[in-house]
Amino acid sequence: MNTILIYILESTICISVFYLLFRLLMRKEASFAVNRATLLTIVAASVIVPLVQLPQLMQTPVHVELIPDFSESRIQIQNLPETENATVTEVQPTVGETNPAANELTIPLETLLKYFYLAGVVVALLLFIQNMIRIFLLSRKATVQQMDGYRLLIVDREVPSFAFGRSVVISQTDYDAHGQAILAHEQAHIRLNHFVDLLLLELVKTVHWFNPAVYALIGDMKEIHEFQADQQTLHSGIDATQYQLLIIQKGVGPRRFALANSFNHCQIKKRIIMMNKSKTSKAWRWKVATFLPLLALLLMAFGKTDENLDVKKEISQQKMPSVAQDSVKKMIKPDVVYSPPAKQRRIKFTPPVIVPDEDICTIWFKNDGRVCFNKIEDEVSLGELSKKIKSELEKRPKLYLFIIVKEGKVDDREEQVREILKANGFQEERKVKDSKGQYLTTYFSKPMNKK
Repeated sequence: MNTILIYILESTICISVFYLLFRLLMRKEASFAVNRATLLTIVAASVIVPLVQLPQLMQTPVHVELIPDFSESRIQIQNLPETENATVTEVQPTVGETNPAANELTIPLETLLKYFYLAGVVVALLLFIQNMIRIFLLSRKATVQQMDGYRLLIVDREVPSFAFGRSVVISQTDYDAHGQAILAHEQAHIRLNHFVDLLLLELVKTVHWFNPAVYALIGDMKEIHEFQADQQTLHSGIDATQYQLLIIQKGVGPRRFALANSFNHCQIKKRIIMMNKSKTSKAWRWKVATFLPLLALLLMAFGKTDENLDVKKEISQQKMPSVAQDSVKKMIKPDVVYSPPAKQRRIKFTPPVIVPDEDICTIWFKNDGRVCFNKIEDEVSLGELSKKIKSELEKRPKLYLFIIVKEGKVDDREEQVREILKANGFQEERKVKDSKGQYLTTYFSKPMNKK
Protein backbone atom coordinates (compact mmCIF):
# COMPACT_ATOMS: atom_id res chain seq x y z
CA MET A 1 0.00 0.00 0.00
CA ASN A 2 2.93 2.33 0.66
CA THR A 3 3.92 2.03 -3.02
CA ILE A 4 0.40 2.97 -4.13
CA LEU A 5 0.36 6.06 -1.88
CA ILE A 6 3.71 7.18 -3.30
CA TYR A 7 2.39 6.70 -6.84
CA ILE A 8 -0.75 8.74 -6.03
CA LEU A 9 1.40 11.53 -4.55
CA GLU A 10 3.68 11.68 -7.60
CA SER A 11 0.71 11.59 -9.99
CA THR A 12 -0.96 14.38 -8.01
CA ILE A 13 2.14 16.58 -8.28
CA CYS A 14 2.31 15.94 -12.03
CA ILE A 15 -1.32 16.78 -12.76
CA SER A 16 -1.20 19.88 -10.54
CA VAL A 17 1.97 21.29 -12.14
CA PHE A 18 0.80 20.55 -15.69
CA TYR A 19 -2.62 22.09 -15.07
CA LEU A 20 -1.11 25.21 -13.49
CA LEU A 21 0.93 25.77 -16.66
CA PHE A 22 -2.18 25.23 -18.80
CA ARG A 23 -4.09 27.70 -16.66
CA LEU A 24 -1.39 30.34 -17.08
CA LEU A 25 -0.80 29.96 -20.82
CA MET A 26 -3.64 28.29 -22.71
CA ARG A 27 -6.94 28.68 -20.89
CA LYS A 28 -7.99 31.77 -22.87
CA GLU A 29 -6.97 30.41 -26.25
CA ALA A 30 -9.74 30.00 -28.84
CA SER A 31 -8.15 26.83 -30.28
CA PHE A 32 -10.66 24.57 -28.56
CA ALA A 33 -9.50 21.29 -30.09
CA VAL A 34 -5.92 22.00 -29.02
CA ASN A 35 -7.00 22.91 -25.49
CA ARG A 36 -9.08 19.75 -25.23
CA ALA A 37 -6.20 17.58 -26.47
CA THR A 38 -3.83 19.33 -24.05
CA LEU A 39 -6.03 18.60 -21.02
CA LEU A 40 -6.40 14.95 -22.02
CA THR A 41 -2.63 14.70 -22.52
CA ILE A 42 -2.07 16.23 -19.08
CA VAL A 43 -4.23 13.53 -17.49
CA ALA A 44 -2.54 10.74 -19.46
CA ALA A 45 0.97 12.04 -18.70
CA SER A 46 0.18 12.34 -15.00
CA VAL A 47 -0.86 8.70 -14.93
CA ILE A 48 2.12 7.44 -16.97
CA VAL A 49 5.08 9.55 -15.77
CA PRO A 50 5.43 7.90 -12.31
CA LEU A 51 5.43 4.47 -14.03
CA VAL A 52 8.03 5.22 -16.73
CA GLN A 53 11.25 3.18 -16.61
CA LEU A 54 14.08 5.48 -17.67
CA PRO A 55 17.37 4.13 -19.04
CA GLN A 56 20.37 4.48 -16.75
CA LEU A 57 22.62 6.98 -18.51
CA MET A 58 25.31 7.00 -15.82
CA GLN A 59 26.42 4.00 -13.83
CA THR A 60 25.98 4.70 -10.15
CA PRO A 61 28.21 2.91 -7.64
CA VAL A 62 26.74 -0.31 -6.28
CA HIS A 63 27.22 -0.91 -2.58
CA VAL A 64 28.40 -4.46 -2.02
CA GLU A 65 28.28 -5.86 1.50
CA LEU A 66 30.57 -8.84 2.00
CA ILE A 67 29.34 -11.04 4.83
CA PRO A 68 31.66 -13.83 5.99
CA ASP A 69 30.28 -17.35 6.33
CA PHE A 70 31.08 -18.78 9.75
CA SER A 71 28.88 -21.83 9.41
CA GLU A 72 31.94 -24.11 9.30
CA SER A 73 33.97 -22.30 11.99
CA ARG A 74 34.85 -23.56 15.46
CA ILE A 75 33.38 -21.30 18.15
CA GLN A 76 34.83 -20.90 21.62
CA ILE A 77 33.00 -19.11 24.43
CA GLN A 78 35.17 -17.16 26.89
CA ASN A 79 34.07 -15.44 30.08
CA LEU A 80 35.63 -12.22 31.34
CA PRO A 81 36.18 -12.12 35.12
CA GLU A 82 33.51 -10.50 37.22
CA THR A 83 34.28 -7.01 38.51
CA GLU A 84 33.06 -5.42 41.67
CA ASN A 85 32.01 -2.25 39.86
CA ALA A 86 29.76 -4.09 37.45
CA THR A 87 26.35 -2.51 37.19
CA VAL A 88 23.19 -3.98 35.86
CA THR A 89 22.06 -2.18 32.70
CA GLU A 90 19.99 -4.93 31.13
CA VAL A 91 17.10 -6.45 33.02
CA GLN A 92 15.53 -9.63 31.68
CA PRO A 93 11.78 -9.82 32.36
CA THR A 94 10.76 -12.72 34.55
CA VAL A 95 8.05 -15.20 33.63
CA GLY A 96 4.58 -13.73 34.08
CA GLU A 97 5.70 -10.11 33.79
CA THR A 98 4.09 -8.01 31.06
CA ASN A 99 5.19 -4.79 29.47
CA PRO A 100 2.46 -2.13 29.85
CA ALA A 101 3.71 -0.30 26.75
CA ALA A 102 3.14 -3.42 24.68
CA ASN A 103 -0.58 -3.32 25.48
CA GLU A 104 -1.05 0.26 24.27
CA LEU A 105 -2.92 0.60 20.96
CA THR A 106 -0.83 2.54 18.47
CA ILE A 107 -1.90 3.12 14.87
CA PRO A 108 0.88 4.07 12.43
CA LEU A 109 0.46 7.30 10.48
CA GLU A 110 0.75 5.37 7.21
CA THR A 111 -2.24 3.22 8.19
CA LEU A 112 -4.32 6.30 9.03
CA LEU A 113 -3.48 7.89 5.68
CA LYS A 114 -4.31 4.67 3.87
CA TYR A 115 -7.78 4.35 5.39
CA PHE A 116 -8.49 8.07 5.03
CA TYR A 117 -7.63 7.93 1.33
CA LEU A 118 -9.67 4.77 0.76
CA ALA A 119 -12.66 6.35 2.52
CA GLY A 120 -12.48 9.29 0.12
CA VAL A 121 -12.30 6.95 -2.88
CA VAL A 122 -15.40 5.10 -1.65
CA VAL A 123 -17.35 8.36 -1.19
CA ALA A 124 -16.35 9.63 -4.65
CA LEU A 125 -17.32 6.30 -6.18
CA LEU A 126 -20.71 6.36 -4.44
CA LEU A 127 -21.37 9.87 -5.76
CA PHE A 128 -20.47 8.68 -9.26
CA ILE A 129 -22.92 5.77 -8.97
CA GLN A 130 -25.61 8.09 -7.57
CA ASN A 131 -25.21 10.33 -10.61
CA MET A 132 -25.64 7.38 -12.97
CA ILE A 133 -28.76 6.23 -11.11
CA ARG A 134 -30.36 9.69 -11.28
CA ILE A 135 -29.88 9.84 -15.05
CA PHE A 136 -31.21 6.30 -15.42
CA LEU A 137 -34.34 7.08 -13.37
CA LEU A 138 -34.92 10.25 -15.38
CA SER A 139 -34.63 8.37 -18.68
CA ARG A 140 -37.22 5.82 -17.57
CA LYS A 141 -39.83 8.58 -17.27
CA ALA A 142 -39.05 10.05 -20.70
CA THR A 143 -40.65 9.54 -24.07
CA VAL A 144 -38.07 7.89 -26.31
CA GLN A 145 -37.67 8.72 -30.00
CA GLN A 146 -35.01 7.07 -32.15
CA MET A 147 -33.35 9.80 -34.23
CA ASP A 148 -30.57 9.69 -36.81
CA GLY A 149 -27.49 8.70 -34.81
CA TYR A 150 -28.88 9.30 -31.32
CA ARG A 151 -31.85 8.74 -28.99
CA LEU A 152 -34.08 11.64 -28.05
CA LEU A 153 -35.57 11.51 -24.54
CA ILE A 154 -38.38 14.02 -23.94
CA VAL A 155 -39.46 14.52 -20.33
CA ASP A 156 -42.55 16.34 -19.09
CA ARG A 157 -40.91 18.25 -16.22
CA GLU A 158 -38.45 21.14 -16.47
CA VAL A 159 -34.87 19.87 -16.73
CA PRO A 160 -31.80 21.35 -18.38
CA SER A 161 -31.19 19.85 -21.81
CA PHE A 162 -28.09 17.65 -21.89
CA ALA A 163 -26.34 14.93 -23.83
CA PHE A 164 -25.44 11.64 -22.16
CA GLY A 165 -23.60 9.04 -24.22
CA ARG A 166 -25.62 8.66 -27.43
CA SER A 167 -28.77 10.16 -25.89
CA VAL A 168 -30.18 13.69 -25.67
CA VAL A 169 -32.48 14.62 -22.79
CA ILE A 170 -34.74 17.65 -23.29
CA SER A 171 -37.91 18.95 -21.64
CA GLN A 172 -41.14 19.11 -23.61
CA THR A 173 -41.20 22.92 -23.22
CA ASP A 174 -37.70 23.39 -24.66
CA TYR A 175 -38.39 20.92 -27.45
CA ASP A 176 -41.47 22.85 -28.57
CA ALA A 177 -39.93 26.33 -28.26
CA HIS A 178 -36.23 25.95 -29.19
CA GLY A 179 -35.86 22.36 -30.30
CA GLN A 180 -33.79 22.99 -33.44
CA ALA A 181 -31.02 25.05 -31.81
CA ILE A 182 -30.80 22.96 -28.64
CA LEU A 183 -30.74 19.64 -30.53
CA ALA A 184 -28.06 20.96 -32.88
CA HIS A 185 -25.97 21.87 -29.84
CA GLU A 186 -26.41 18.50 -28.13
CA GLN A 187 -25.75 16.57 -31.34
CA ALA A 188 -22.39 18.36 -31.54
CA HIS A 189 -21.53 16.95 -28.11
CA ILE A 190 -22.38 13.45 -29.35
CA ARG A 191 -20.41 13.77 -32.61
CA LEU A 192 -17.31 15.00 -30.73
CA ASN A 193 -17.54 12.16 -28.14
CA HIS A 194 -17.47 14.56 -25.21
CA PHE A 195 -19.06 11.93 -22.98
CA VAL A 196 -15.85 9.85 -23.19
CA ASP A 197 -13.85 12.80 -21.83
CA LEU A 198 -16.21 13.28 -18.92
CA LEU A 199 -16.25 9.58 -18.07
CA LEU A 200 -12.44 9.46 -18.03
CA LEU A 201 -12.21 12.58 -15.87
CA GLU A 202 -14.80 11.25 -13.42
CA LEU A 203 -12.66 8.14 -12.92
CA VAL A 204 -9.59 10.34 -12.39
CA LYS A 205 -11.57 12.41 -9.87
CA THR A 206 -12.43 9.22 -7.98
CA VAL A 207 -8.72 8.47 -7.54
CA HIS A 208 -7.66 12.11 -7.00
CA TRP A 209 -10.69 13.18 -4.96
CA PHE A 210 -8.48 15.28 -2.66
CA ASN A 211 -6.85 17.36 -5.42
CA PRO A 212 -8.54 20.72 -6.19
CA ALA A 213 -6.66 20.90 -9.51
CA VAL A 214 -8.65 17.92 -10.80
CA TYR A 215 -11.98 19.64 -10.10
CA ALA A 216 -10.77 22.82 -11.82
CA LEU A 217 -9.54 20.78 -14.79
CA ILE A 218 -12.95 19.11 -15.15
CA GLY A 219 -14.63 22.53 -15.08
CA ASP A 220 -12.32 23.79 -17.83
CA MET A 221 -12.96 20.67 -19.91
CA LYS A 222 -16.73 21.20 -19.72
CA GLU A 223 -16.26 24.83 -20.81
CA ILE A 224 -14.20 23.68 -23.79
CA HIS A 225 -16.93 21.19 -24.68
CA GLU A 226 -19.50 24.00 -24.70
CA PHE A 227 -17.27 26.24 -26.82
CA GLN A 228 -16.83 23.44 -29.37
CA ALA A 229 -20.55 22.65 -29.44
CA ASP A 230 -21.41 26.36 -29.84
CA GLN A 231 -18.96 26.61 -32.72
CA GLN A 232 -20.45 23.65 -34.56
CA THR A 233 -24.00 24.82 -33.88
CA LEU A 234 -23.29 28.18 -35.56
CA HIS A 235 -21.65 26.38 -38.49
CA SER A 236 -24.85 24.34 -38.94
CA GLY A 237 -26.74 27.49 -40.00
CA ILE A 238 -28.34 28.62 -36.72
CA ASP A 239 -28.63 32.42 -36.47
CA ALA A 240 -25.85 33.65 -34.16
CA THR A 241 -27.88 36.47 -32.58
CA GLN A 242 -30.89 34.29 -31.82
CA TYR A 243 -28.62 31.55 -30.51
CA GLN A 244 -26.82 33.92 -28.14
CA LEU A 245 -30.17 35.23 -26.86
CA LEU A 246 -31.20 31.63 -26.21
CA ILE A 247 -28.02 31.07 -24.22
CA ILE A 248 -28.75 34.14 -22.11
CA GLN A 249 -32.33 32.96 -21.57
CA LYS A 250 -31.16 29.48 -20.48
CA GLY A 251 -28.17 30.74 -18.51
CA VAL A 252 -29.75 30.03 -15.12
CA GLY A 253 -31.26 26.59 -14.79
CA PRO A 254 -31.76 23.64 -12.45
CA ARG A 255 -28.99 21.47 -11.09
CA ARG A 256 -26.83 19.74 -13.75
CA PHE A 257 -25.46 16.20 -13.90
CA ALA A 258 -21.72 15.65 -13.55
CA LEU A 259 -21.53 13.13 -16.41
CA ALA A 260 -23.66 15.19 -18.82
CA ASN A 261 -22.92 18.04 -21.23
CA SER A 262 -25.69 20.50 -20.41
CA PHE A 263 -26.89 23.30 -22.72
CA ASN A 264 -27.09 25.59 -19.69
CA HIS A 265 -23.53 24.84 -18.56
CA CYS A 266 -20.71 27.41 -18.62
CA GLN A 267 -20.80 31.13 -17.92
CA ILE A 268 -22.85 33.11 -20.44
CA LYS A 269 -20.24 35.83 -20.88
CA LYS A 270 -17.45 33.36 -21.68
CA ARG A 271 -19.51 31.51 -24.27
CA ILE A 272 -20.49 34.68 -26.11
CA ILE A 273 -16.91 36.03 -26.00
CA MET A 274 -15.53 32.77 -27.39
CA MET A 275 -18.11 32.74 -30.21
CA ASN A 276 -16.87 36.16 -31.38
CA LYS A 277 -13.17 35.68 -30.66
CA SER A 278 -10.72 35.50 -33.54
CA LYS A 279 -9.15 32.08 -34.02
CA THR A 280 -6.29 33.10 -36.32
CA SER A 281 -3.66 33.33 -33.58
CA LYS A 282 -0.85 30.75 -33.76
CA ALA A 283 0.50 31.50 -30.27
CA TRP A 284 -0.79 28.14 -29.05
CA ARG A 285 2.11 26.42 -30.82
CA TRP A 286 4.89 27.82 -28.63
CA LYS A 287 2.65 27.54 -25.58
CA VAL A 288 2.21 23.82 -26.18
CA ALA A 289 5.98 23.52 -26.66
CA THR A 290 6.56 24.84 -23.13
CA PHE A 291 5.07 21.62 -21.75
CA LEU A 292 7.98 19.57 -23.11
CA PRO A 293 10.69 20.89 -20.70
CA LEU A 294 8.26 20.46 -17.81
CA LEU A 295 7.57 16.89 -18.92
CA ALA A 296 11.31 16.19 -19.02
CA LEU A 297 11.78 17.57 -15.50
CA LEU A 298 8.94 15.46 -14.10
CA LEU A 299 10.32 12.36 -15.83
CA MET A 300 13.70 12.94 -14.21
CA ALA A 301 12.05 13.55 -10.84
CA PHE A 302 9.61 10.63 -10.79
CA GLY A 303 10.77 8.23 -13.51
CA LYS A 304 12.13 4.90 -12.27
CA THR A 305 15.76 3.99 -12.94
CA ASP A 306 16.01 0.41 -11.73
CA GLU A 307 18.62 -0.89 -14.14
CA ASN A 308 21.16 -1.49 -11.41
CA LEU A 309 18.82 -3.22 -8.99
CA ASP A 310 19.22 -6.66 -10.57
CA VAL A 311 23.00 -6.23 -10.63
CA LYS A 312 23.04 -5.21 -6.97
CA LYS A 313 20.84 -8.15 -6.00
CA GLU A 314 23.02 -10.58 -7.94
CA ILE A 315 26.22 -9.28 -6.33
CA SER A 316 24.74 -9.25 -2.83
CA GLN A 317 23.74 -12.89 -3.14
CA GLN A 318 27.21 -14.04 -4.17
CA LYS A 319 29.28 -15.72 -1.53
CA MET A 320 32.65 -14.24 -0.66
CA PRO A 321 35.67 -15.97 -2.15
CA SER A 322 37.50 -18.22 0.24
CA VAL A 323 40.52 -15.89 0.38
CA ALA A 324 38.32 -12.95 1.36
CA GLN A 325 36.54 -15.15 3.90
CA ASP A 326 39.85 -16.01 5.56
CA SER A 327 40.94 -12.36 5.62
CA VAL A 328 37.73 -11.20 7.26
CA LYS A 329 37.85 -14.02 9.78
CA LYS A 330 41.37 -12.96 10.81
CA MET A 331 40.28 -9.36 11.24
CA ILE A 332 37.24 -9.99 13.45
CA LYS A 333 38.49 -13.20 15.08
CA PRO A 334 35.36 -15.29 14.66
CA ASP A 335 36.78 -18.16 16.72
CA VAL A 336 36.50 -16.09 19.92
CA VAL A 337 33.28 -14.49 21.13
CA TYR A 338 33.76 -12.10 24.04
CA SER A 339 31.42 -11.49 26.91
CA PRO A 340 29.69 -8.13 27.33
CA PRO A 341 31.60 -5.20 28.92
CA ALA A 342 31.83 -4.95 32.70
CA LYS A 343 28.94 -2.49 33.00
CA GLN A 344 26.44 -4.93 31.57
CA ARG A 345 24.59 -7.71 33.30
CA ARG A 346 26.13 -11.17 32.90
CA ILE A 347 23.99 -14.24 32.59
CA LYS A 348 25.79 -16.93 34.52
CA PHE A 349 25.97 -20.33 32.91
CA THR A 350 28.62 -22.87 32.13
CA PRO A 351 28.90 -23.23 28.37
CA PRO A 352 31.09 -25.80 26.71
CA VAL A 353 34.61 -24.61 25.95
CA ILE A 354 34.60 -25.95 22.41
CA VAL A 355 31.58 -27.11 20.51
CA PRO A 356 32.26 -29.68 17.78
CA ASP A 357 31.69 -28.35 14.29
CA GLU A 358 29.20 -31.06 13.44
CA ASP A 359 26.88 -29.88 16.25
CA ILE A 360 26.69 -26.23 15.13
CA CYS A 361 24.05 -24.68 12.88
CA THR A 362 23.66 -20.97 12.18
CA ILE A 363 20.61 -18.85 11.35
CA TRP A 364 21.44 -15.60 9.52
CA PHE A 365 19.29 -12.49 9.23
CA LYS A 366 20.46 -10.66 6.10
CA ASN A 367 20.26 -6.86 5.74
CA ASP A 368 17.61 -7.22 3.03
CA GLY A 369 15.30 -9.13 5.40
CA ARG A 370 16.03 -12.66 4.13
CA VAL A 371 16.51 -15.54 6.56
CA CYS A 372 19.22 -18.08 5.76
CA PHE A 373 19.98 -21.38 7.47
CA ASN A 374 23.54 -22.60 8.02
CA LYS A 375 24.86 -20.88 4.88
CA ILE A 376 24.53 -17.28 3.77
CA GLU A 377 23.05 -18.19 0.41
CA ASP A 378 20.73 -20.90 1.78
CA GLU A 379 17.54 -18.81 1.97
CA VAL A 380 14.56 -20.40 3.70
CA SER A 381 11.02 -19.44 4.64
CA LEU A 382 9.82 -19.60 8.24
CA GLY A 383 7.91 -22.81 7.53
CA GLU A 384 10.94 -24.43 5.93
CA LEU A 385 13.14 -23.29 8.80
CA SER A 386 11.06 -25.19 11.35
CA LYS A 387 11.27 -28.36 9.23
CA LYS A 388 15.04 -27.98 8.80
CA ILE A 389 15.57 -27.58 12.56
CA LYS A 390 13.50 -30.68 13.30
CA SER A 391 15.43 -32.61 10.65
CA GLU A 392 18.77 -31.52 12.10
CA LEU A 393 17.68 -32.50 15.63
CA GLU A 394 16.85 -36.00 14.45
CA LYS A 395 20.37 -36.35 13.06
CA ARG A 396 22.19 -34.42 15.82
CA PRO A 397 20.36 -34.41 19.17
CA LYS A 398 23.12 -32.30 20.77
CA LEU A 399 22.62 -29.48 18.31
CA TYR A 400 23.66 -25.87 19.06
CA LEU A 401 22.09 -22.97 17.16
CA PHE A 402 23.41 -19.44 16.68
CA ILE A 403 21.18 -16.60 15.45
CA ILE A 404 23.45 -13.95 13.90
CA VAL A 405 21.95 -10.51 13.32
CA LYS A 406 23.52 -7.19 12.45
CA GLU A 407 22.16 -4.79 15.06
CA GLY A 408 19.71 -2.22 13.74
CA LYS A 409 18.98 -4.24 10.59
CA VAL A 410 16.54 -6.79 12.01
CA ASP A 411 12.95 -7.11 10.86
CA ASP A 412 9.99 -8.49 12.81
CA ARG A 413 10.74 -12.07 11.72
CA GLU A 414 13.47 -12.42 14.36
CA GLU A 415 10.86 -12.88 17.08
CA GLN A 416 9.08 -15.49 14.97
CA VAL A 417 12.33 -17.43 14.55
CA ARG A 418 12.94 -17.35 18.27
CA GLU A 419 9.44 -18.74 18.85
CA ILE A 420 10.23 -21.56 16.43
CA LEU A 421 13.38 -22.37 18.43
CA LYS A 422 11.46 -22.38 21.69
CA ALA A 423 8.84 -24.67 20.17
CA ASN A 424 11.63 -27.09 19.25
CA GLY A 425 13.06 -27.21 22.78
CA PHE A 426 15.74 -24.51 22.56
CA GLN A 427 16.34 -21.87 25.18
CA GLU A 428 18.27 -18.62 24.96
CA GLU A 429 21.52 -18.62 26.89
CA ARG A 430 23.42 -15.51 26.06
CA LYS A 431 23.73 -12.29 24.01
CA VAL A 432 27.19 -11.08 22.99
CA LYS A 433 28.80 -8.72 20.50
CA ASP A 434 31.68 -9.35 18.18
CA SER A 435 35.19 -8.24 19.07
CA LYS A 436 35.34 -5.43 16.50
CA GLY A 437 32.27 -3.61 17.78
CA GLN A 438 30.34 -4.18 14.58
CA TYR A 439 27.20 -4.80 16.65
CA LEU A 440 26.92 -8.34 15.34
CA THR A 441 24.52 -9.74 17.94
CA THR A 442 24.69 -13.50 18.52
CA TYR A 443 21.98 -15.41 20.35
CA PHE A 444 23.26 -18.79 21.55
CA SER A 445 20.59 -21.41 22.17
CA LYS A 446 20.60 -25.09 23.06
CA PRO A 447 18.02 -27.79 23.82
CA MET A 448 16.37 -27.41 27.25
CA ASN A 449 16.94 -31.05 28.12
CA LYS A 450 20.69 -30.88 27.44
CA LYS A 451 22.80 -31.64 30.48
